[in-house]
Amino acid sequence: MSATLTQAEINTGWWNVNCCNGKFRGLMTAHCPTCHETFTSPPGFDYHRRAGKCLNPATLRNSKTKEPIFQKADRGYPCWMRNGSYVRDSM
Repeated sequence: MSATLTQAEINTGWWNVNCCNGKFRGLMTAHCPTCHETFTSPPGFDYHRRAGKCLNPATLRNSKTKEPIFQKADRGYPCWMRNGSYVRDSM
C-alpha cells in the first residue's frame, strides 16, 4: 500500500497512516498505532485495548455466548467492526 495519497483520494476522504503506510476512510474510523489494526469506530478501538495492551480482535469472544466480538468490516481495506449484537458501527 502506498503512503502517498492522490488528490482524488484526498477529495474522497482517504486518510493516510504514517506508522504503517496504511490508508482508510471514515471520520469515525480508528487506527491503532501499536498493533496497526483498524476499527470502524472509536469504541471498537477502545474495546481492543486493555491495561495498556492490544487484544487481537480476531480472537476476542463474548464470555457468555463465546461468539466473536469483532468481525471483518466490508470495506476496501483491512478493518474490524463490532458484531451486530453489540453495537452498530457506521462508515
